[in-house]
Amino acid sequence: MEAGPGTCNPDPCGGATATSSTSTTTTSTSTTSTTSTTVPPCGTFLLKWGGPVDGELYYPLAVATDGSGNVYVADSRFSRIQKFDANGTFLTAWGSPGSGNGQFGGGSPNGAYAYDPSGVATDGSGNVYVADAGNHRIQKFDANGTFLTAWGSPGSGNGQFGGGSPNGAYAYDPSGVATDGSGNVYVADAGNHRIQKFDANGTFLTAWGSP
Repeated sequence: MEAGPGTCNPDPCGGATATSSTSTTTTSTSTTSTTSTTVPPCGTFLLKWGGPVDGELYYPLAVATDGSGNVYVADSRFSRIQKFDANGTFLTAWGSPGSGNGQFGGGSPNGAYAYDPSGVATDGSGNVYVADAGNHRIQKFDANGTFLTAWGSPGSGNGQFGGGSPNGAYAYDPSGVATDGSGNVYVADAGNHRIQKFDANGTFLTAWGSP
């Protein structure tokens, strides 16, 4: 089976060769040329980046892309979102440890913070949704990191995340976030064993799931 230009070889461990033919005819001659292009096999390594300063990463937990090809990374150990272009060039970052708007991870009496944010997603308007597990909420930003709104609190009610235990502890939730083409937001509420669905402004719509 021959792989066409830009496609993966059916054997993911092999290379693919794409061929194309062109013909030129004049009143006295006919010329045919064939060009072969080698396409990398599926799963070929292309690029990596990472480390502890701007443009570098420490314990990234989630990644998302937008319609322009930009890449958003939940850089959890540094409590921030980092934004890159498709080639890994650093563009901007936002976030710090804490519980204020635009901060991630909450905190404990000994000053420890969760590995947070735990999830990131974008919508068709370029907004960025971040699962802020340590603070039991979703935060919404524009594409440049400007805070827009947030919703959520610890608990098991509609719009709450993390469940609870008899000693008052809560799971670090939400653990993930996604969007659909209509702008709805889906949140993985692991502590309550469910998915919750919201509109783009955080209004609760429905939920499903059980232990």
